[in-house]
Amino acid sequence: MILRLIQHYPKAAVLSVPFGQLEPSLQGYAEAESLWKEQLHNHPDDLQIIRNAGNSFMLGNLDLAISTFEHGKSIDPENIVWDMALAACYNLKTIRGQAK
Repeated sequence: MILRLIQHYPKAAVLSVPFGQLEPSLQGYAEAESLWKEQLHNHPDDLQIIRNAGNSFMLGNLDLAISTFEHGKSIDPENIVWDMALAACYNLKTIRGQAK
């Protein structure tokens, strides 16, 4: 269901919350990440798709999430949502012992 939403309805609000995302340990996560990358390629300036994709990447690929949120911030620099998302990513990196 989630893969279908990413593919056909990437702006769906449900994709921006935890129960609308796949955990990295679940079957289909790699496909979800690939679909999000495709959506970002096809819609590089769509802020809702950028936000949904970034939220999904936070579960398994923090570096990709950070670059996705930084792209959103470059398009919409006055929106604090990007700063909040980036702060959450850096916090997770610290918690997971990935901070540089």
